[in-house]
Amino acid sequence: MSKPVKSMLFWIIVFPILMMTIFIVTDYVKGTFVEITYYLPHFLWVTAFGLIAGFVAYNFRKIDEDV
Repeated sequence: MSKPVKSMLFWIIVFPILMMTIFIVTDYVKGTFVEITYYLPHFLWVTAFGLIAGFVAYNFRKIDEDV
């Protein structure tokens, strides 16, 4: 797999799942009722952020390699 694909997959798949796991565990520890439908909008937002962050991170790496 090429570097851009690896970077994008990390930021689009791994990062949102890791963030949602942290959100769910913290809510569980606080004693808040954990419902999956509550986390779906957050997951989609973090995935959109991951798409943008992956694109920016790839371009920063590309600029560093060119210079």
